[in-house]
Amino acid sequence: MKLLDTRYHGTAIGIGTQKILGRIHAVNMEIQDKIFVCSLVVLEGNKVDFLFGLDNLKRHLCNIDLVQNMLHMRNGEISVPFLSEGEIK
Repeated sequence: MKLLDTRYHGTAIGIGTQKILGRIHAVNMEIQDKIFVCSLVVLEGNKVDFLFGLDNLKRHLCNIDLVQNMLHMRNGEISVPFLSEGEIK
């Protein structure tokens, strides 16, 4: 929480609302042995811990493939499947 920039607080609105606590500007995220530097919006509560937003999708050249149920990153260099509802804690 010491890395949290609270100047970015607010409310996330979508299906329901949730309080935004702030943003962490640089987080190392490892996906398939590759490191991605991302900024994350941190939410209050226990349903969703953070949002991987459109800014990160654009930065890492992501393609959401709903036919194959996959997220392709770096123009297809890395592909990861979406979790099914039963796999989400």
